Amino acid sequence: MPITYRYDKDTNIVQTRANGLVSTRDMLNYVTSVIEDVRIKEGFVEIIDFQNVRDLMVSYSELTPFLDAWQDYVRMGCRAVVIYAPNDLGFGTFRMLKSFLVITDEAAEDLFMVVRSKEGLDQTLSKLQISPPVA
Repeated sequence: MPITYRYDKDTNIVQTRANGLVSTRDMLNYVTSVIEDVRIKEGFVEIIDFQNVRDLMVSYSELTPFLDAWQDYVRMGCRAVVIYAPNDLGFGTFRMLKSFLVITDEAAEDLFMVVRSKEGLDQTLSKLQISPPVA
């Protein structure tokens, strides 16, 4: 499975890792799993690590379902989505997705964060008052 997650109910954090080749379908299946996970409480933060992804098979035309998924995240009371994507492909893809989300929901500007460096990740988590995840 290219995308896996674990939920920590004590911190209310969904910690996600992606590996290898990731497709739009993989991303959508993952997001659907989070939306359907009854353990996840309102106010959760999602931290996604894309540093071990070697290729993304994602196209702009396939991103439409993420608009509905984003609205589900908002309804769930998601406090933030933080994506660590250090390579050009991942960073560019998620910045594109963020732009796509912001067109329909201005709140995504502040809730959906894409960072490129460990320092950026640590700073973003610090602003959210979250300790960096243990590797």
